[in-house]
Amino acid sequence: LLKRAETFQNIAEKNSNFLNQLNNDAQFQLFKKLYLEGQNTFNKIKDSIDIKLDNYYAVSDDAKIETLASFEGKENVIKWESAAGSISYEVDVPADAFYSVMFTYYPLKGSGNKINLGLQVDDGFPYSDLTSFSLNRTYNSSDGIRKDSAGNDYNTTQVEIFDWNEKFATSDSGVTDQPFLVYLTAGKHSVVVYSFNEPFALAGITLCAPEEHLTYEE
Repeated sequence: LLKRAETFQNIAEKNSNFLNQLNNDAQFQLFKKLYLEGQNTFNKIKDSIDIKLDNYYAVSDDAKIETLASFEGKENVIKWESAAGSISYEVDVPADAFYSVMFTYYPLKGSGNKINLGLQVDDGFPYSDLTSFSLNRTYNSSDGIRKDSAGNDYNTTQVEIFDWNEKFATSDSGVTDQPFLVYLTAGKHSVVVYSFNEPFALAGITLCAPEEHLTYEE
């Protein structure tokens, strides 16, 4: 058991997605229990699972989504302008494993704040931070970098860049920027996405195999 515990520590550090921040969360404890029992679920799956966005089984009344055949170069897009409500999907998972969750999204014109979402799996939230996490907006200087009278560089007015982005569900706490790992058993699961504050379009929700981070020795 000691040898396994040491090995668990090594793999947790290699895949440090939630080691520091989430030591008390149920998903971390589940991972530790499974690994100490000899079930290494990292890298067990190689293929990602793409959730078909128009195949939802429930939409809350306040969500007011629009399903589009195409939008800004992407096909089968959900346009979510109400900045409220939830969409529910059923996902068929092929194997017991940890998955990270990636969103392909397009910010729409709003108040300029980050897009706050929530992610529920089955009957609850795998991590407390998944009750609210953010997708970033992108900005750039309107006229690049200029110099003042003293020769110092300064940025001109920031303008938002409206384009498609990809981002994993991660914590907003700043403790780690690594994706959350959500443990799913083989079979059917419910995945519910909540929108809280900003309009956006959604072209993809993908359950991804976690990346393996090799040590310097490897």
